[in-house]
Amino acid sequence: MSTTSPPVPARIEQLDPYSCARNIIKGKRWTFLDANESPMSLITSQTSMDDINRYPDPTADELRKKIGDFYGVPMDQIIISNGCDELISLCVQAFVRPSYGVLSVEPTYGMYRVCAETYGASYKAVQMEEEFSLDIQKLRTRFERTDVLFLCTPNNPTGNILPQSVLELVIDEFSGLIVIDEAYGEFADEEGISSCIEYVKKEAKNVIVLRTFSKAFGAAGIRLGYGIADRQIIEQLLKVKMPYNVNMLTQNLGLALWEKRECMKANVRFLKEERQYLEKQFMDLGFTVSQSITNFFLLKSPDEIDSNELCRALKDSFGIVVRNFGDKPLLKNTLRITVGTRQENDRLLSAISSLV
Repeated sequence: MSTTSPPVPARIEQLDPYSCARNIIKGKRWTFLDANESPMSLITSQTSMDDINRYPDPTADELRKKIGDFYGVPMDQIIISNGCDELISLCVQAFVRPSYGVLSVEPTYGMYRVCAETYGASYKAVQMEEEFSLDIQKLRTRFERTDVLFLCTPNNPTGNILPQSVLELVIDEFSGLIVIDEAYGEFADEEGISSCIEYVKKEAKNVIVLRTFSKAFGAAGIRLGYGIADRQIIEQLLKVKMPYNVNMLTQNLGLALWEKRECMKANVRFLKEERQYLEKQFMDLGFTVSQSITNFFLLKSPDEIDSNELCRALKDSFGIVVRNFGDKPLLKNTLRITVGTRQENDRLLSAISSLV
């Protein structure tokens, strides 16, 4: 029996993995306001398991057809995935050439970096300016030897959108694949902001738009996402995805949820109202609140309050879990707050009021 561990590639040995919310704190005794989940589920009944002995449709065509009909794009311009994380990984796997890399804007979703480094691609990032604006000239200087550009809009964790002028300039000038992550796109829809899916419909050949059932649809637990792009992009992604990447139960739940779009919109409106309620209460307490159109916002503590200590006290004394970003550039003493139910939100307000 061998007593020697197998060799590990240097890129994996040195990889700083994504800090998954439920890896850190598990169990049901907590009030989770850290992972941008919806506090409510739209699923009211179990789906049929009659065909569970069979493999699922490997391309989830029924769901592709539903989504395509809604957005007005052909089914072959859609890919269904095991959450958006799988699509982020597939984009790097399929489109980054040897000695080329990945580019993004920070602060943003951490999986862009992790997926790049997992596949041995270089990762570059342009830091946002004050108030989370983007210097397009700085971004342009990083285009060389870059095959995939990730842009999150509305952005996580800042909650703001990228201006249309920036998006159009990038689409015109960047020669690689532009991955526009609209995980919070339904919240932008509520504000009347056009989705970047419109660029795909106008035949942009270098854009894929990602969306998910995890946020507005309140179904983070089923792990279901989708991408919309030119059919040539979809063809390459289908080559590298696992054969049965989305299971039958998830596909059926996705179909059921798609029929609940009015319930989803009501959920978005509720979360918007609760976010505005929380924002006002925190500003009255002397905190700075970032402008957001999503189901979360950044909360900056007064200078005399350390966000690390506040985050720890909320967890240890009140069982409330929020996300601390205080060690990131531009985010000193900043917490990301996910909007919960009114009961959860009032519990958070009461706890923080007692701590400051």
